Parts: sequence; C-alpha cells; structure tokens
Amino acid sequence: FRATFEDKLLLSDVVVCRLWVPVEPPPLCLPVANLLEAVSGDTLLARSVADVRRATETPIPVSKDSLYKGPIARAPRKF
Repeated sequence: FRATFEDKLLLSDVVVCRLWVPVEPPPLCLPVANLLEAVSGDTLLARSVADVRRATETPIPVSKDSLYKGPIARAPRKF
C-alpha cells in the first residue's frame, strides 16, 4: 500500500485509510444453526444431556442441599 500526500504529515493530522481486501470463504463452510436437529436422515451432530444419560443409564445427580426436608420450625415474630 502506497499513499501520497500534498505536504508532510504532522502528529496532529488525522489520516483515514479505507482498505478492502477480497477474502474467499472456505468451500466447506457449513453453518449449523442447531446441532440437535438432524442434518440429513437420522444423523445428529450432538445429543442432549438427557439422551446421553438414557443411553449410559446414568442417574441424575442430586445435591444433598437441594432435597426437601419438610416444614421448617420458626420462632414466632414479635412486632
């Protein structure tokens, strides 16, 4: 890239260069909006967590803190 100017450039000068370079997209670019939908036939690009758990018979992990423990005994509030 070469540019010519009428006078010497100063630090206070603002120079704007618009450069456009042609770019060829790769020929095998296949954008996929949803990996869970079948592209062609029955082949899926991804499986959901539920599908993987069903296939491997893995139980759903349960946190001990998330279990329901029954009614909570609270002291009556005084106003």
